[in-house]
Amino acid sequence: QKNNLDIQLVIDAMEVAYANPLINGFCIVSGDSDYTPLVGRLKSMGKFVLGISRSAAASCDEWSRCMA
Repeated sequence: QKNNLDIQLVIDAMEVAYANPLINGFCIVSGDSDYTPLVGRLKSMGKFVLGISRSAAASCDEWSRCMA
């Protein structure tokens, strides 16, 4: 179930990125690094990526540590 949700989120993000060129930033909130390839693809498209996670999101342009 989790993998299906991960895949759907990636598909949705890529559809938004391609269909809406005026959107230049994305925020990804995740407890793991499953979305690192998505971050790389968005950045290669010139998008700004903010990551919010319990661990460092080194591939993001900026990241914030969630201490929940």
